[in-house]
Amino acid sequence: MIFKKSLAVFNRILLTDSSVSKLHRSLAKDYPGGKNQEGEYSSLKINFIKDLKHNLPVDVKITAGTKNDFKFLPKLKKIIRAKDLILNDLGYYSLDFFKYILKKKAFFISKLKLNSTKTIFVNNPDAKYFKNGNVKSETRYVQLDLETICSSMNIGEIKEVENVYVGSAFEKVPCRLIITRLDGVLEERRLKTVTKKIRDPRPYLREEKRDIAKYGFIITNLQKKDYPKEDIYPIYSLRWQIELDFKNWKSILEIDESTRKLKKERIEVHFYGKLCNILMNNELSNILREEIEDKSLIFSEKKIFQKIKYYLDRIHHYDYKVFRIIDKLKILVPKTCIKSRRKGEFSSDDILKLII
Repeated sequence: MIFKKSLAVFNRILLTDSSVSKLHRSLAKDYPGGKNQEGEYSSLKINFIKDLKHNLPVDVKITAGTKNDFKFLPKLKKIIRAKDLILNDLGYYSLDFFKYILKKKAFFISKLKLNSTKTIFVNNPDAKYFKNGNVKSETRYVQLDLETICSSMNIGEIKEVENVYVGSAFEKVPCRLIITRLDGVLEERRLKTVTKKIRDPRPYLREEKRDIAKYGFIITNLQKKDYPKEDIYPIYSLRWQIELDFKNWKSILEIDESTRKLKKERIEVHFYGKLCNILMNNELSNILREEIEDKSLIFSEKKIFQKIKYYLDRIHHYDYKVFRIIDKLKILVPKTCIKSRRKGEFSSDDILKLII
Protein backbone atom coordinates (compact mmCIF):
# COMPACT_ATOMS: atom_id res chain seq x y z
CA MET A 1 0.00 0.00 0.00
CA ILE A 2 3.04 2.31 0.11
CA PHE A 3 2.38 3.28 -3.51
CA LYS A 4 -1.21 4.44 -2.99
CA LYS A 5 -0.26 7.75 -1.45
CA SER A 6 3.07 8.32 -3.20
CA LEU A 7 2.01 7.75 -6.82
CA ALA A 8 -1.41 9.35 -6.59
CA VAL A 9 0.17 12.82 -6.78
CA PHE A 10 1.30 12.32 -10.39
CA ASN A 11 -1.06 13.55 -13.09
CA ARG A 12 0.35 11.05 -15.58
CA ILE A 13 2.99 8.32 -15.69
CA LEU A 14 4.57 8.66 -19.13
CA LEU A 15 6.44 5.75 -20.70
CA THR A 16 8.37 6.17 -23.96
CA ASP A 17 10.04 3.50 -26.03
CA SER A 18 10.45 2.29 -29.60
CA SER A 19 10.17 -0.96 -31.52
CA VAL A 20 11.92 -1.76 -34.79
CA SER A 21 10.44 -3.87 -37.61
CA LYS A 22 12.57 -5.18 -40.44
CA LEU A 23 11.39 -4.42 -43.99
CA HIS A 24 12.36 -5.68 -47.43
CA ARG A 25 15.73 -4.28 -48.52
CA SER A 26 14.13 -2.59 -51.55
CA LEU A 27 12.88 0.10 -49.11
CA ALA A 28 16.36 0.87 -47.74
CA LYS A 29 16.39 4.30 -49.42
CA ASP A 30 13.21 5.52 -47.66
CA TYR A 31 13.63 3.52 -44.45
CA PRO A 32 17.36 2.80 -44.00
CA GLY A 33 18.24 0.08 -41.51
CA GLY A 34 22.00 -0.42 -41.82
CA LYS A 35 24.08 -3.24 -43.28
CA ASN A 36 24.72 -6.89 -42.47
CA GLN A 37 26.40 -9.86 -44.17
CA GLU A 38 23.71 -9.89 -46.85
CA GLY A 39 24.21 -6.21 -47.60
CA GLU A 40 21.98 -3.19 -47.00
CA TYR A 41 18.62 -3.78 -45.35
CA SER A 42 15.61 -1.67 -44.40
CA SER A 43 13.85 -1.14 -41.08
CA LEU A 44 11.08 0.98 -39.61
CA LYS A 45 10.83 2.29 -36.05
CA ILE A 46 7.65 2.97 -34.08
CA ASN A 47 8.11 5.56 -31.30
CA PHE A 48 5.34 5.30 -28.73
CA ILE A 49 4.37 7.42 -25.71
CA LYS A 50 1.87 5.97 -23.25
CA ASP A 51 0.19 7.30 -20.12
CA LEU A 52 0.30 4.25 -17.87
CA LYS A 53 -1.83 5.78 -15.14
CA HIS A 54 -4.85 6.08 -17.45
CA ASN A 55 -3.82 3.33 -19.91
CA LEU A 56 -4.01 5.78 -22.80
CA PRO A 57 -1.76 6.26 -25.86
CA VAL A 58 -0.40 9.81 -25.95
CA ASP A 59 1.57 9.86 -29.20
CA VAL A 60 2.91 7.49 -31.86
CA LYS A 61 5.28 8.21 -34.72
CA ILE A 62 6.85 6.11 -37.49
CA THR A 63 10.45 6.86 -38.52
CA ALA A 64 13.39 5.14 -40.21
CA GLY A 65 14.91 2.33 -38.16
CA THR A 66 18.29 4.08 -37.95
CA LYS A 67 16.88 7.28 -36.48
CA ASN A 68 18.17 7.70 -32.95
CA ASP A 69 15.63 7.73 -30.11
CA PHE A 70 17.28 10.97 -29.01
CA LYS A 71 15.71 12.70 -32.05
CA PHE A 72 12.25 12.02 -30.57
CA LEU A 73 12.90 14.22 -27.52
CA PRO A 74 11.45 17.47 -29.04
CA LYS A 75 8.11 15.67 -29.45
CA LEU A 76 8.27 14.41 -25.86
CA LYS A 77 9.08 17.89 -24.56
CA LYS A 78 5.86 19.28 -26.06
CA ILE A 79 3.85 16.68 -24.17
CA ILE A 80 5.34 17.00 -20.67
CA ARG A 81 3.30 18.90 -18.09
CA ALA A 82 3.72 19.68 -14.39
CA LYS A 83 3.49 16.68 -12.02
CA ASP A 84 4.12 14.13 -14.77
CA LEU A 85 6.39 11.21 -13.91
CA ILE A 86 8.73 10.28 -16.79
CA LEU A 87 9.98 6.67 -16.99
CA ASN A 88 11.94 6.39 -20.24
CA ASP A 89 14.53 4.14 -21.74
CA LEU A 90 18.14 5.37 -21.62
CA GLY A 91 18.13 6.29 -25.31
CA TYR A 92 15.65 9.15 -24.74
CA TYR A 93 17.61 11.03 -22.11
CA SER A 94 20.04 13.91 -22.29
CA LEU A 95 21.24 16.57 -19.88
CA ASP A 96 19.09 19.20 -21.60
CA PHE A 97 16.06 16.91 -21.26
CA PHE A 98 16.63 16.49 -17.51
CA LYS A 99 16.83 20.28 -17.19
CA TYR A 100 13.60 20.66 -19.15
CA ILE A 101 11.81 18.19 -16.83
CA LEU A 102 12.91 20.22 -13.82
CA LYS A 103 11.82 23.44 -15.50
CA LYS A 104 8.32 22.02 -16.12
CA LYS A 105 8.13 20.89 -12.46
CA ALA A 106 7.78 17.28 -13.52
CA PHE A 107 9.63 14.22 -12.20
CA PHE A 108 11.90 11.53 -13.61
CA ILE A 109 13.44 8.19 -12.69
CA SER A 110 16.21 7.02 -14.98
CA LYS A 111 18.87 4.39 -15.08
CA LEU A 112 22.38 5.73 -15.49
CA LYS A 113 24.54 4.39 -18.31
CA LEU A 114 27.63 2.55 -17.13
CA ASN A 115 29.85 4.82 -19.22
CA SER A 116 28.32 7.85 -17.45
CA THR A 117 29.45 6.96 -13.94
CA LYS A 118 32.34 9.43 -14.22
CA THR A 119 29.90 12.30 -14.78
CA ILE A 120 28.62 12.26 -11.18
CA PHE A 121 29.78 15.09 -8.93
CA VAL A 122 29.24 16.22 -5.33
CA ASN A 123 29.96 19.47 -3.52
CA ASN A 124 33.66 19.84 -2.77
CA PRO A 125 34.27 20.13 1.00
CA ASP A 126 37.65 21.75 0.27
CA ALA A 127 36.37 24.32 -2.21
CA LYS A 128 38.37 27.54 -2.54
CA TYR A 129 36.85 31.00 -2.15
CA PHE A 130 37.45 34.52 -3.38
CA LYS A 131 38.04 37.34 -0.90
CA ASN A 132 34.41 38.45 -1.27
CA GLY A 133 33.23 35.01 -0.05
CA ASN A 134 32.10 33.59 -3.40
CA VAL A 135 33.26 30.07 -4.20
CA LYS A 136 35.61 29.56 -7.15
CA SER A 137 33.54 27.75 -9.77
CA GLU A 138 36.34 25.36 -10.79
CA THR A 139 36.62 24.08 -7.20
CA ARG A 140 32.88 23.94 -6.35
CA TYR A 141 32.42 20.28 -7.29
CA VAL A 142 34.48 17.11 -7.14
CA GLN A 143 33.90 13.78 -8.87
CA LEU A 144 32.10 11.21 -6.71
CA ASP A 145 34.31 8.30 -5.65
CA LEU A 146 31.98 5.48 -6.71
CA GLU A 147 34.66 2.81 -6.37
CA THR A 148 34.99 3.39 -2.63
CA ILE A 149 31.20 3.49 -2.11
CA CYS A 150 30.53 0.32 -4.12
CA SER A 151 33.44 -1.75 -2.77
CA SER A 152 31.81 -2.20 0.65
CA MET A 153 28.33 -3.17 -0.63
CA ASN A 154 26.87 -6.65 -0.14
CA ILE A 155 24.69 -8.51 -2.66
CA GLY A 156 21.20 -7.00 -2.71
CA GLU A 157 22.21 -3.95 -0.67
CA ILE A 158 20.84 -0.52 -1.64
CA LYS A 159 22.75 2.70 -0.96
CA GLU A 160 21.80 6.29 -1.62
CA VAL A 161 23.90 9.37 -2.26
CA GLU A 162 21.95 12.61 -1.89
CA ASN A 163 22.71 15.99 -3.44
CA VAL A 164 24.70 14.70 -6.39
CA TYR A 165 25.05 16.42 -9.74
CA VAL A 166 25.02 14.66 -13.11
CA GLY A 167 26.57 16.30 -16.14
CA SER A 168 29.79 17.86 -17.39
CA ALA A 169 32.30 20.29 -15.92
CA PHE A 170 30.21 23.18 -17.25
CA GLU A 171 26.61 22.06 -16.82
CA LYS A 172 25.00 19.83 -14.19
CA VAL A 173 21.59 18.66 -12.95
CA PRO A 174 20.91 18.04 -9.22
CA CYS A 175 19.42 14.66 -8.30
CA ARG A 176 19.60 11.63 -6.01
CA LEU A 177 21.72 8.58 -6.84
CA ILE A 178 20.47 5.10 -5.87
CA ILE A 179 23.05 2.28 -6.07
CA THR A 180 22.06 -1.40 -5.93
CA ARG A 181 24.46 -4.35 -5.71
CA LEU A 182 22.92 -6.84 -8.12
CA ASP A 183 22.18 -10.41 -7.05
CA GLY A 184 23.70 -13.46 -8.75
CA VAL A 185 21.19 -13.89 -11.60
CA LEU A 186 21.02 -10.20 -12.55
CA GLU A 187 24.78 -9.81 -12.23
CA GLU A 188 25.46 -12.73 -14.56
CA ARG A 189 22.99 -11.38 -17.12
CA ARG A 190 24.50 -7.89 -16.98
CA LEU A 191 28.07 -9.21 -17.29
CA LYS A 192 27.15 -11.15 -20.43
CA THR A 193 25.63 -8.04 -21.99
CA VAL A 194 28.57 -5.82 -21.06
CA THR A 195 31.15 -8.37 -22.24
CA LYS A 196 29.55 -8.45 -25.69
CA LYS A 197 29.64 -4.65 -25.97
CA ILE A 198 33.21 -4.09 -24.75
CA ARG A 199 35.44 -3.52 -27.77
CA ASP A 200 38.36 -1.80 -26.01
CA PRO A 201 41.57 -3.88 -26.39
CA ARG A 202 43.05 -2.64 -23.10
CA PRO A 203 42.54 -5.38 -20.44
CA TYR A 204 42.48 -3.03 -17.45
CA LEU A 205 39.61 -0.99 -18.95
CA ARG A 206 37.65 -4.14 -19.76
CA GLU A 207 37.92 -5.29 -16.16
CA GLU A 208 36.95 -1.85 -14.90
CA LYS A 209 33.74 -1.96 -16.95
CA ARG A 210 32.99 -5.51 -15.83
CA ASP A 211 33.40 -4.50 -12.18
CA ILE A 212 31.04 -1.52 -12.48
CA ALA A 213 28.48 -3.74 -14.26
CA LYS A 214 27.83 -5.54 -10.96
CA TYR A 215 25.91 -2.49 -9.78
CA GLY A 216 22.72 -0.77 -10.84
CA PHE A 217 22.61 3.05 -10.85
CA ILE A 218 19.38 5.05 -10.84
CA ILE A 219 18.99 8.83 -10.70
CA THR A 220 15.81 10.70 -9.77
CA ASN A 221 14.55 14.09 -8.64
CA LEU A 222 11.85 12.60 -6.38
CA GLN A 223 12.04 13.76 -2.78
CA LYS A 224 13.58 11.34 -0.26
CA LYS A 225 10.97 12.05 2.41
CA ASP A 226 8.19 10.87 0.10
CA TYR A 227 10.08 8.20 -1.85
CA PRO A 228 12.70 6.26 0.14
CA LYS A 229 15.47 4.48 -1.75
CA GLU A 230 13.72 1.08 -1.49
CA ASP A 231 10.71 2.37 -3.48
CA ILE A 232 12.58 3.85 -6.45
CA TYR A 233 13.37 0.70 -8.42
CA PRO A 234 9.86 -0.86 -7.99
CA ILE A 235 8.38 2.35 -9.41
CA TYR A 236 10.88 2.41 -12.28
CA SER A 237 10.05 -1.22 -13.07
CA LEU A 238 6.62 -0.02 -14.29
CA ARG A 239 8.45 1.02 -17.46
CA TRP A 240 8.47 -2.64 -18.47
CA GLN A 241 4.77 -2.37 -19.31
CA ILE A 242 5.50 -0.60 -22.59
CA GLU A 243 7.79 -3.50 -23.56
CA LEU A 244 4.87 -5.86 -22.95
CA ASP A 245 2.70 -3.67 -25.19
CA PHE A 246 5.19 -4.09 -28.04
CA LYS A 247 5.28 -7.81 -27.39
CA ASN A 248 1.48 -8.00 -27.67
CA TRP A 249 1.51 -5.92 -30.86
CA LYS A 250 3.97 -8.29 -32.49
CA SER A 251 2.59 -11.61 -31.30
CA ILE A 252 -1.16 -10.90 -31.55
CA LEU A 253 -1.57 -8.09 -34.07
CA GLU A 254 1.47 -9.09 -36.18
CA ILE A 255 2.71 -5.51 -36.40
CA ASP A 256 6.14 -6.55 -37.74
CA GLU A 257 5.13 -9.00 -40.47
CA SER A 258 6.09 -6.86 -43.46
CA THR A 259 9.14 -8.47 -45.10
CA ARG A 260 7.40 -8.74 -48.49
CA LYS A 261 8.56 -6.57 -51.36
CA LEU A 262 6.03 -3.72 -51.43
CA LYS A 263 5.95 -0.07 -52.36
CA LYS A 264 6.65 2.55 -49.70
CA GLU A 265 2.99 3.68 -49.71
CA ARG A 266 1.70 0.13 -49.23
CA ILE A 267 4.03 -0.44 -46.26
CA GLU A 268 2.93 2.81 -44.62
CA VAL A 269 -0.75 1.91 -45.12
CA HIS A 270 -0.01 -1.49 -43.54
CA PHE A 271 1.63 -0.02 -40.44
CA TYR A 272 -0.79 2.85 -39.90
CA GLY A 273 -3.67 0.42 -40.34
CA LYS A 274 -2.16 -1.81 -37.68
CA LEU A 275 -1.70 1.17 -35.37
CA CYS A 276 -5.39 2.12 -35.82
CA ASN A 277 -6.23 -1.46 -34.89
CA ILE A 278 -4.07 -1.16 -31.77
CA LEU A 279 -5.78 2.08 -30.70
CA MET A 280 -9.19 0.46 -31.18
CA ASN A 281 -8.11 -2.53 -29.09
CA ASN A 282 -6.78 -0.25 -26.37
CA GLU A 283 -10.00 1.80 -26.27
CA LEU A 284 -12.19 -1.31 -26.07
CA SER A 285 -9.94 -2.68 -23.33
CA ASN A 286 -10.47 0.51 -21.26
CA ILE A 287 -14.24 0.37 -21.83
CA LEU A 288 -14.34 -3.24 -20.67
CA ARG A 289 -12.38 -2.45 -17.51
CA GLU A 290 -14.89 0.28 -16.66
CA GLU A 291 -17.95 -1.83 -17.50
CA ILE A 292 -16.96 -4.97 -15.59
CA GLU A 293 -18.43 -4.70 -12.11
CA ASP A 294 -15.83 -6.71 -10.14
CA LYS A 295 -13.00 -4.14 -9.82
CA SER A 296 -10.83 -6.48 -7.74
CA LEU A 297 -10.04 -8.70 -10.73
CA ILE A 298 -6.64 -8.33 -12.40
CA PHE A 299 -6.78 -9.03 -16.13
CA SER A 300 -4.12 -10.09 -18.58
CA GLU A 301 -3.62 -7.41 -21.23
CA LYS A 302 -2.48 -10.07 -23.66
CA LYS A 303 -5.57 -12.23 -23.16
CA ILE A 304 -7.89 -9.22 -23.53
CA PHE A 305 -6.13 -8.20 -26.76
CA GLN A 306 -6.57 -11.73 -28.11
CA LYS A 307 -10.29 -11.73 -27.31
CA ILE A 308 -10.90 -8.28 -28.78
CA LYS A 309 -8.99 -9.13 -31.95
CA TYR A 310 -10.97 -12.36 -32.36
CA TYR A 311 -14.34 -10.60 -32.18
CA LEU A 312 -13.37 -7.54 -34.21
CA ASP A 313 -12.27 -9.87 -37.01
CA ARG A 314 -15.82 -11.27 -36.93
CA ILE A 315 -17.67 -7.97 -36.53
CA HIS A 316 -19.85 -8.82 -39.56
CA HIS A 317 -21.49 -11.55 -37.44
CA TYR A 318 -22.71 -8.81 -35.10
CA ASP A 319 -24.20 -6.54 -37.80
CA TYR A 320 -21.13 -4.30 -37.52
CA LYS A 321 -22.27 -3.04 -34.11
CA VAL A 322 -19.42 -2.68 -31.63
CA PHE A 323 -21.71 -2.43 -28.58
CA ARG A 324 -22.87 -6.01 -29.21
CA ILE A 325 -19.24 -7.16 -29.11
CA ILE A 326 -18.71 -5.26 -25.85
CA ASP A 327 -21.74 -6.96 -24.30
CA LYS A 328 -20.30 -10.33 -25.34
CA LEU A 329 -16.85 -9.52 -23.96
CA LYS A 330 -18.25 -8.25 -20.66
CA ILE A 331 -19.36 -11.82 -20.02
CA LEU A 332 -16.28 -13.60 -21.37
CA VAL A 333 -13.41 -11.44 -20.07
CA PRO A 334 -14.02 -12.01 -16.30
CA LYS A 335 -14.09 -15.75 -16.97
CA THR A 336 -11.24 -16.22 -19.43
CA CYS A 337 -8.82 -13.28 -19.11
CA ILE A 338 -7.70 -13.44 -15.47
CA LYS A 339 -3.97 -12.81 -15.15
CA SER A 340 -1.79 -15.61 -13.82
CA ARG A 341 0.11 -14.62 -10.70
CA ARG A 342 3.56 -15.61 -9.55
CA LYS A 343 3.70 -16.49 -5.90
CA GLY A 344 5.23 -13.78 -3.72
CA GLU A 345 5.59 -11.18 -6.50
CA PHE A 346 4.10 -7.70 -6.41
CA SER A 347 2.99 -7.18 -10.00
CA SER A 348 2.65 -3.89 -11.86
CA ASP A 349 -1.12 -4.42 -11.93
CA ASP A 350 -1.12 -4.46 -8.12
CA ILE A 351 0.68 -1.12 -8.14
CA LEU A 352 -1.61 0.37 -10.75
CA LYS A 353 -4.73 -0.65 -8.82
CA LEU A 354 -3.50 1.61 -6.04
CA ILE A 355 -2.86 4.50 -8.42
CA ILE A 356 -5.95 4.62 -10.60
